[in-house]
Amino acid sequence: MRIMFLLFTLIMSTAIKAQEIEKVDKFTSGYINGTYMNKYKTIDGVLYAVGYEGTKDWILVRYPAGSRSTTYTVHANCRRIARGAFEGAAYLQEIFLPETVSFIGEDAFAGCTSLQGIYYGESTTSAVRTVERDYSDGDVNEVARYNLSGRPCRPNEKGVQIIVYSDFTTRTIISD
Repeated sequence: MRIMFLLFTLIMSTAIKAQEIEKVDKFTSGYINGTYMNKYKTIDGVLYAVGYEGTKDWILVRYPAGSRSTTYTVHANCRRIARGAFEGAAYLQEIFLPETVSFIGEDAFAGCTSLQGIYYGESTTSAVRTVERDYSDGDVNEVARYNLSGRPCRPNEKGVQIIVYSDFTTRTIISD
């Protein structure tokens, strides 16, 4: 009987705790709730971590992949773009980064199949563009090809590609 009582008490306390967790579902900012609320902020559905490791730095953690917006301007307080932050944002065509951004994580733009330009600071020229040059010199050969995360890629893969040639020049292209 004592075991049944303890088992019943354990089940009830677990159920009560689960109900307490379910009560906390008023997502005023869209993503984060509870004790971590002061560490995260959302602006138009984009999740930022605020005060990273005790600093005032902001990190863009996640851009909503399902957003149909074609342009996005990263908040001026942002210092870092997290790994995979824009991953899967298929409609995004242009991203405007403030000069405060000093780090972009691995695969930050993976799956951004419509991406045409990434603009840094006040620049009106995209940091990602096709550089036209005649590579038919005969002696110059392609020696490596990378995506924006620095991983090797194939010529038929979609997205931004950085091609390294035997004369130590590079060419950046957007492959459709």
